[in-house]
Amino acid sequence: MQNTSIYNGRYQIIKKLGEGGMGAVYHAYDKKLQREVALKFLLGTISKKDVKRLQRETRLMATMNHPNVVNVYDRIDDPKSPCIVMELIDGVALSEFVKSNKMTVRAITNLMIKVIKAIAYIHELGIVHRDLKLANIMIDSSGEPKIMDFGLAKVADSKSQLSKTGSIIGSVHYMPPEQAQGNIDEVDHRSDIYALGAILYELLTEKKLFTGSSLNILFQILNESPEKPSKIKQRVPRDLEFICLKCLEKKKKNRYQSTKELVNDLVLFQQGKPINAKRSHIAKILKNVGFAITLCVVAVATIFFLKSPTILQVISSPYENYSPNHYSISFSCRVTNDIKKIFIQKNLLVLMVLFNWS
Repeated sequence: MQNTSIYNGRYQIIKKLGEGGMGAVYHAYDKKLQREVALKFLLGTISKKDVKRLQRETRLMATMNHPNVVNVYDRIDDPKSPCIVMELIDGVALSEFVKSNKMTVRAITNLMIKVIKAIAYIHELGIVHRDLKLANIMIDSSGEPKIMDFGLAKVADSKSQLSKTGSIIGSVHYMPPEQAQGNIDEVDHRSDIYALGAILYELLTEKKLFTGSSLNILFQILNESPEKPSKIKQRVPRDLEFICLKCLEKKKKNRYQSTKELVNDLVLFQQGKPINAKRSHIAKILKNVGFAITLCVVAVATIFFLKSPTILQVISSPYENYSPNHYSISFSCRVTNDIKKIFIQKNLLVLMVLFNWS
């Protein structure tokens, strides 16, 4: 698309704003409605699947109405160069913003709360973004974030075949293990929470979560733990670090289970109050310690019972008093062994209950 050219007989192209892996965005003027807009075009050879993806992106964005999500105005189904007509943001991508603006911990926290609330809104609509990164968050002239680029977004319970299991989609620096493995069916709202953690990590440390070639990064995502943010930047508070690393857990069940939980903890941190995730973590540790102590006590008691001759004597003596012949000792030993078995069985039952509880 050439600068100053006219697209679709209505939009005057002013300049290119940016280009990504799948599309390019231009600043344009809508002559009919007399307003400035942004036009997103697909790059390269356009397949039917590309067109369907663009159409789906437009439909998804059309369902959204949030101050921190870019608005969509229209879709042009031009056979040669289809495009999306969107709200023009007077600002820059967050990836560029951080290069010229030194953000404090408070500023980072405030920004992330707004971004996560916008993602929470998207999740409520049953949509998973799947490509959250600094480059897909615009910062407008007033400092407000705007989420954009829903080209890889997934609708919950959708039967769309645009993304196949085994294919790796998204930006490698921000994708969770399930996405890095190509497990498309396993990607859900908690996958976005991982990406939010990767964004927070980068803002706090001024470094990517993992570095190297794409293949090397994929290996690290699956097998290595990120360096603690406080070791890179001493300014990072421990509670904020805890929040960040909880988002980045390898297993989905160990991350925040919703964006609401994540926002709540960020607000608590901002207010100087104890965060809920840390309380749960401490409670889990104490529970595991309690289980370990109980296990040791039961084990020691079992060993003591089995080894103690006094117990055998006490249990055997009543039967010996009533039966003078040698059968009494044999009978009492059988009774003792039966009691031992019952004791062990009861202890094993206790251990099973405790194991399930922990």
